[in-house]
Amino acid sequence: MSTRTGQNVLTTKSLIALALTALVVGAVAVNAAPFGVLGGSVTAPAVAAQQAQPSSAVSLAPQSTTIDPGDTTTYDVVVDTADGGVGAYDFDVTVADSTVASITDISLGGGPPAQTSDVTLANDGSAVSVVAALADTDDTGSVVIATVTVEGDAAGTTDLGLSVEALGTESGQSYTVTEANGATLTVTDPTPANRPPTADAGADQTVDEETTVTLDATGSSDPDGDALTYAWSQTDGPDVSLTGDDTSTATFEAPDVDSDTALTFEVDVSDGEASDTDTVVVTVQNTDTNNQNPDPDPDPDPDPDPDPDPDPDPDPEPQPDPETTVSMNPASDGIDEGSSTTFDVVVESADGGVGAYDFEVTVATPSVASITDVELHGSPSDQTSDVTIAADGSSARAVAALADTDNTGSVVIATVTVEGDDAGTTDLGLSVTALGTEAGHSYTVTDMSGATLTVDSGSSPSDPANFQVSNLNPTDVTVTQGDVIDVSATVENTGDDSDTQRVEFRVDGTALTGQDVTLAGGESRTVTFEDIDTSGLAAGEYTHGVYTDDDSQTATLTVEAPATPSDPANFQVSDLNPTDVTVTQGDVIDVSATVENTGDDSDTQRVEFRVGSTAIASEDVTLAGGESQTVTFEDIGTSGLAPGDYTHGIYTDDDSQTATLTVDAPATPSDPADFQVSDLNPTYVTVTQGDVIDVSATVENTGDEEGTQSVSFQVDGTVLSSQDVTLAGGESQTVTFEDIDTSGLAPGDYTHGIYTDDDSQTATLTVDAPAAPSDPANFEVSDLNPMDVTVTQGDVIDVSATVENTGDEEGTQSVSFQVDGTVLSSQDVTLAGGESQTVTFEDIDTSGLAAGEYTHGVYTDDDAQTATLTVTEPTGGDGDGDKTYTRDEITQAKYGYDFAEVSYETAGQVQDIYNRQPFADGATPGDIETREEIAERLYDMRAQESTLAAKLTAEQLIEVQNAYDAQFGPLPTDPEYSREEISQAKYGVAFADLSTETTGQVQAIYNRQPFPAGDTPADIETREEIAERLYGMHYYDLENRDHVVEVQNRYHAQFDDRAD
Repeated sequence: MSTRTGQNVLTTKSLIALALTALVVGAVAVNAAPFGVLGGSVTAPAVAAQQAQPSSAVSLAPQSTTIDPGDTTTYDVVVDTADGGVGAYDFDVTVADSTVASITDISLGGGPPAQTSDVTLANDGSAVSVVAALADTDDTGSVVIATVTVEGDAAGTTDLGLSVEALGTESGQSYTVTEANGATLTVTDPTPANRPPTADAGADQTVDEETTVTLDATGSSDPDGDALTYAWSQTDGPDVSLTGDDTSTATFEAPDVDSDTALTFEVDVSDGEASDTDTVVVTVQNTDTNNQNPDPDPDPDPDPDPDPDPDPDPDPEPQPDPETTVSMNPASDGIDEGSSTTFDVVVESADGGVGAYDFEVTVATPSVASITDVELHGSPSDQTSDVTIAADGSSARAVAALADTDNTGSVVIATVTVEGDDAGTTDLGLSVTALGTEAGHSYTVTDMSGATLTVDSGSSPSDPANFQVSNLNPTDVTVTQGDVIDVSATVENTGDDSDTQRVEFRVDGTALTGQDVTLAGGESRTVTFEDIDTSGLAAGEYTHGVYTDDDSQTATLTVEAPATPSDPANFQVSDLNPTDVTVTQGDVIDVSATVENTGDDSDTQRVEFRVGSTAIASEDVTLAGGESQTVTFEDIGTSGLAPGDYTHGIYTDDDSQTATLTVDAPATPSDPADFQVSDLNPTYVTVTQGDVIDVSATVENTGDEEGTQSVSFQVDGTVLSSQDVTLAGGESQTVTFEDIDTSGLAPGDYTHGIYTDDDSQTATLTVDAPAAPSDPANFEVSDLNPMDVTVTQGDVIDVSATVENTGDEEGTQSVSFQVDGTVLSSQDVTLAGGESQTVTFEDIDTSGLAAGEYTHGVYTDDDAQTATLTVTEPTGGDGDGDKTYTRDEITQAKYGYDFAEVSYETAGQVQDIYNRQPFADGATPGDIETREEIAERLYDMRAQESTLAAKLTAEQLIEVQNAYDAQFGPLPTDPEYSREEISQAKYGVAFADLSTETTGQVQAIYNRQPFPAGDTPADIETREEIAERLYGMHYYDLENRDHVVEVQNRYHAQFDDRAD
């Protein structure tokens, strides 16, 4: 930031230049009537002179800002303390770097007349000068006297300087300008748009069968230098397995082919935003055919004396000459008169060494320097080398052969000594006539570079370093205790010698900070001390300044005690009314809220009612500190809002309170209320005369309009009970009539039901006469399951039957499962008269039964039902029901690899299959399909399991999950929990509203019922939930085989104890 300091006083000359100010000053000074523009006289000027002279700082605001090239911004020229107003001003604003920004416009404050104001804007926009009089501004506080518009031209940062030549009050007094503060503008370089990469799959290849082939996309590039990702895929030819298909170089094994076969591959290269593809064709050769080529015409008369050393290439193609450049090093140097320096003659690329050379070095200006010596390198003999130096030293030629140098890199073949003769600068030219390798080949010299030498006349006695200080900024300055300030000054070394000195910022002689500064003779630098903390300075006046070993510049630093801070205005919103509300499109609503200023300062803010981010209505509200007001927005129309949910609320600059506004579509013409009856309970029922019964039914209003009807329970048309029911359109209710007494009904059949004005549902009510003395308990057996059955010795079976007490009295009997009269299991069963129960005997072990036929059945004290049980001896064969397989056996059977060789995703699929053992119905690992294999079979879709949810519909994913689980046993037909109950328990969402991925997870849990005793759906975790809990990431993002296996094991352990 550029700062101009000093006391700038409005002079009489400045006022006269403004044409009219002096006349106005005189009129005001004597409290007389104002004079005309061209007439009148000035009396008693001493009155104005006696008034105290005001002072103020003038600044550009804001102090800094940032824009893009082509955009504009504005800076206000602000008089910080204008007690007395501003009636005249004369100032300049300059742009330090006009390549970065330029001034395009300026507007003047205080409305000075055109006759008393002048604006001069430089053609290149680098500066603007402003002179104005007879302005009329506010008479207190800060005043904006002009607004400067600046346009960004190119990326960079520039200072905007402010210089105030004159400043006067409206009464004609001069301000003392204590500070003139400029500003800083940064023009940013817009971020360029992303450019897509270029994919390069490499050149087409021809390879032998059964060899390893590398696909190379390292030639791909991105013009922005972005990191690239790669995805290889095969698009044609016999399928092969790609390794490293997500890297730039993928590999595969060429297949065994019967004839030359083309395979096509595509690489997709992405920079994260854009992508490009390229293809490569690999032709696999049938080496069996290519190698079977017997000589059809063997030589019947071979040469009895073959040449033991044939010359296959009697006239080889000549090799091109090697290329190199020759230069002098250093490229430039400087010496004093009478001194010498050396230059090396360097062969930059000497692959093959240097065996011979012929070159000449010339001095362009022999009066400045001369060659005095040449030293040859590579040790050529005196007989094969020669050096010739001109008598005046203006040139030197060197010829050498049979030299022996290094055979690679750069090689120095000679060192030339040059002496400075007279002050000046001269070029040293280099000309190479011949250059050869140690093997006798010629180099092609593509470039020859000489050097430059500067000769100085010698130095006179120098002045010692002297670090002078100037341009202290700020000079006299007032701060509040705790403020952080920046202080700078120009330090110039007015001596000749370079030196390093400690430059310090001191307050009352105490160094608060310092830095070491090195300056050459005559060099200057702005030294800045940033973030000087004044917290440790008590209120008062101090001498502050910048000090070197030789000089200092100081000024007065005034530290004021901090003012007691008041809390700024803070408009808080509460008591929004209404909050969540539903309206019909087109309704008009009123909205209100309480707005309270919880700060100390008074303020005015715009209070808005918004729907979404759009302000629908607003008003300006002024509140003193602690004051509150109810702000109401009336007659808010909703015609322009489409049906749906919106966030509505009342907003201030500091706070807001919002709720949900639901807009419903206008109702269509409604159907009248229509009370339909269903779900009569009980329907056909038999009671004993005198019994008390409850009857219910569902009554639904299938119309649109609300209605109230009398709903009655009738028997043969006689109303026994009724109640009034009110239902909204579409609403339903279970209507129950309790304690209906049948004492008044004679034994017989009746039509009973529930009736509305619109509908009824009826059934038969049979009333029996009171029962005669009861029959004793009698336990009858039926529905034996299984009946005739064949098992393998050792199988475990479940047997069940229905046991019914056909008597009137309750009874308890031992019900047993017997085989050939031997009780294998039994349980006590208690049944009321007429009650029945399914009795099940689980896990009946047939290991103790020899092969043969048996009578098996369920027995009570009163009855039995039997059938034939055939036990066969165990047989060998594939798919034994108790057979289990290792993970390696499963992986080899399905993929031909060991478990440790497959990908993490495939490892998870294998672990899933492993944990579901033993398999059902004699299946082997080769028979079990993964979910992705099922998806490909059902829908012809090749996809990894992790992407199935993105590529299948929810219905398709359910079918895949069912087909997968059915491989391990029958799917549940009447499970304890429905999919809806599982979805609600785990996610609180209807099953139909789940994402496709979550639908598949719920179906998988549903198929594993029944759950272990005491477990509910909320207790079951999905694989994703287990992975998130254990490792903080999604299951399909796991990249550790052990983590994948651990998640699978924990998942299956929830359903049984076989996963380990």
